[in-house]
Formats: sequence, C-alpha cells, structure tokens
Amino acid sequence: MKNITKNQKLAAITETTLIVAIDVGAYKHHARAFDWRGIEQQKKAFTFSNDRHGFESFLNWIEHIQLESQSTEVMVGLEPTGHYWFPLFEFLQAHKLHLVITSPVSVKQTKETSTNSASKSDTQDPKAIAHVMMSGNYQEVYRPQGTCAELRKAYTVRNSVMEQNKATVNRIHAWASTYFPEWHKVYSCIQCVSLLMVLRQAPLPMDIVELGVKGILKHWRACQLRGVGRDRAERLVEEAKRSVGITEAAEIARDEIQILLQHYDLQKAQLARLDKRLEQLVEKYPRGTRLRQIPGIDLQLAAGFLAEVGEISRFPSAAQLQSYAGLDILQNSSGKHKGRSRISRRGRNRLRRVMFMAALSVVSNTSEFRAVHEYYKHRKKNPLTPMQAMIAVACKLLRLFYAILVKGVSYDPAKVTLGAAPPCSETTQAA
Repeated sequence: MKNITKNQKLAAITETTLIVAIDVGAYKHHARAFDWRGIEQQKKAFTFSNDRHGFESFLNWIEHIQLESQSTEVMVGLEPTGHYWFPLFEFLQAHKLHLVITSPVSVKQTKETSTNSASKSDTQDPKAIAHVMMSGNYQEVYRPQGTCAELRKAYTVRNSVMEQNKATVNRIHAWASTYFPEWHKVYSCIQCVSLLMVLRQAPLPMDIVELGVKGILKHWRACQLRGVGRDRAERLVEEAKRSVGITEAAEIARDEIQILLQHYDLQKAQLARLDKRLEQLVEKYPRGTRLRQIPGIDLQLAAGFLAEVGEISRFPSAAQLQSYAGLDILQNSSGKHKGRSRISRRGRNRLRRVMFMAALSVVSNTSEFRAVHEYYKHRKKNPLTPMQAMIAVACKLLRLFYAILVKGVSYDPAKVTLGAAPPCSETTQAA
C-alpha cells in the first residue's frame, strides 16, 4: 500500500482520463462517464446486468466512449455495496482497468451538497461518485491474493461458524432451562461433556429418572468418559425427581434437543477443521508463526491479524498500519479550546477488534504488558483511564507485530517495557 497523497490522486486525473462511475446493485449496475472537468459524455446512464454478458457490454460501452472522447486512460470508480461488487472487480481487474472505490459517507455528503436533497436514485448516484473521484477522495482497491486471500476467507468462515455455535449453545441452554431448570445445581456450564451425553440418551427429567444412576454410569463408561463419578450421577437423578420443568409436548421436546445437539456436534467438527486449516495457512505466511511466540497470542488472534492485514509489505510504516486499523489518534482542538483526543475508529473494524482482544490477552498473560498497562494508567503526565490504557497497549502490540513480520525480529520481553517507568513506583507516587 503506497502512501498516496491527495495531490497525487488529483494528478492521476488528466485531460485524457475518462472517469466512469458505477452504482452497484444486486442484479443490475448503473454507470455514467465524465471527462476530467466533470462534463458527462452521454445523457443517460448505462445499465448492465451482473453477469458476463453485462460486463462485456459495459467494456464495449467504455471503448465506444473512449473513441468519441479520444481518452487514453480510464478510471473506474464505485461505491462498494456489500458483496455485490466482487465479481465486477475481478472482471475489471482481469481486463487491466484502473478501479478505485469511494467512501459511502463522502458520496452521501457530496450528493446532498450538490443537489440539496437526501433523495436516492440508482441512475443519479454515479454523478455523486464521479464528483468524489474528481476531488481526489477515492481509495485504491486492495484484494488479497494467494495465501492471504485463503487466510481471510478461512477466518471469515470460522467467525461465521462460531456465531452459529454460540446461537446453538444459547438455544440448548434455553431448552434445558425450560424442561430441566435444576441442571445448573449439578453443572456449572451447559457445555459440560457429561451433561450433553446424558441429554442425548435421556433428554427429559422423566427419562433421567428412568435411566437411573446405574444407567447413567454405564452410558458414561460406554462413551469412555473419565473424571465424573457416581456422586454426580446421583445428584443428577435426585434433581430430576424434584424437577419442575414443563412436561407438555414431550415427544417434540425430545426431537428438538436432538436436533440442537446434532447442530452443536456439526459446528464443533467444522470449527476443528477450520482451526487446522488456519494453522496451515499461518505457517505458510512469511514469519506468521513468530507472532505466537508472544505469550497470550493464540492461533485465532494471530490468524485474525494476518487475515485482516493481508500482505504486510504494502504498509511502509507501522503508523500507516495503525491508521488502517482505525487506531490512529484524532486531535480535537481549535484556538484556545483543547478537547479530548480519541482514536479515529476508521479503517477495518475487525482488525481493531482483533487488536483489542490481543491486548486483553497479553495483559492477562504477561507481566511485561501488564506493567505497560499499569504505567499508562498511573503515569504523572496525562494518565489514562483503564480502557484508554488498553487501547494504548493494543497500539504498542500492533507495532510489535509489524516489527516481527517486516524486520524479522524475535520477541524480547525486556524491550516491551522500555520507556515505561516501573508501575509500582508510579502507583506509589500517584497515591
């Protein structure tokens, strides 16, 4: 990722540049063409379908306008809408067209400023997109390739499966609380293996009583489950005898919990498969495994960072990577007014979330990062709140990740606390 300034973006649009703006839709796209001064080359928007035939007709339309306007360069811009623009991007990239994207916020502001209206029209929106492009407020498109593309896709799929698994666990919890609310007196968690085994064999309290202590122990031994004994089986049966769970629609209730448990088992198997795949991809990423040398950085955190960043070499500095994550600091001052600074929260929010979770983990698992967190909270000048200090740790950790991946350095706990005073002395002075 080159650090392209706005002046460079403006200079890229010359007298021979044809600006094509596209409003992306689910099934149809709408395009308009302009010259470098903003003069539209055709009176009507060109509408094409979201398939190969539509894409090829769009290319023919561009070539026709190029001949009429004598343009030698083409810049195609669009406002990314969900996932509908991905096939179009791949097609245009294969045909060596310069594709850029515009921020929805910039497009909306430009449209309201130029038309003094908040109305939305698929055929008129390309005009606002083109105006944003001509003002230099566009971004170059980055789509990961090779290992980075597989890593990002695998991480996205795993997050989706994890969310489904959480929903399934919540439904199992709700079912158990409805039909056997006393289960929590025997178990602390609904995902305890021995409890799930019992629910598969004897879902309802009446089934548990019928199965009995001997039946439960026999079932556990058949499943080769260790670490649970007769005492827990006896407590489970006693609670089942006194259960106040509902008894209506018992047959459907048994079917429901079996369906939920099947979903649970399937999702757990899918997560195990995806974790194995993520581990292979992290190993293929240059120096990717070095991130896991840091205590507290597990496979999910390392894979999440690499998936969201892509090729680390496209960032010329750690500061630009920090801005990409939305962790750069925004000032809030004017004249004598000195407001509170905050992070921008722009960029990739999932990368920002990964870094925050990583900061929580390293502060919990390492003394050096815990010392840094305490230093930020208790330093004499500009002490931070606990949340602000955690964000500062996340920024420091991001810079450490960058150094490990780009420079190939190894993790050194002693260097983490450089520049930070011992937290104990700071705490004493603050008190």
